[in-house]
Amino acid sequence: MQIELMYHTKYLSQMIDDYDGEFEYVKKDKAGLDLNPKTGKKIIKLGGKYKRILVLAHEIAHATRPNQPKSDDFYKTATEYSKAQMLGEGEAIYWEEISKVFLGIASKRLKANRKKKIEEIEKDINKLPLQKKNRNCKN
Repeated sequence: MQIELMYHTKYLSQMIDDYDGEFEYVKKDKAGLDLNPKTGKKIIKLGGKYKRILVLAHEIAHATRPNQPKSDDFYKTATEYSKAQMLGEGEAIYWEEISKVFLGIASKRLKANRKKKIEEIEKDINKLPLQKKNRNCKN
């Protein structure tokens, strides 16, 4: 259901479309963004309790949004580095929260649609003639 929800949220699905990196499932409880040393592409790593859709939203924001920190040696002072880290983390949290709102809306819509579909199926089933078993036949 989480993957289905993801495509009903315009911001999260757009960030996924914008992402040109790789994904990797790891066995331990971990989430993060790394670089593949062989290809130079970004890798979003998710695993254990950190494989939920909002964790993906957070990490994909790190990978695709503009205000993410550069490498450590880019900054001249600890203050510059700290501000860049806070800005990048704040931006990722913002997009995680935006995704949460839209996931809630999408979830309600999908559940309502599923309920309608189930009710329609039940109506169709109730229209079917009941099959009576012949008690004289051995099955």
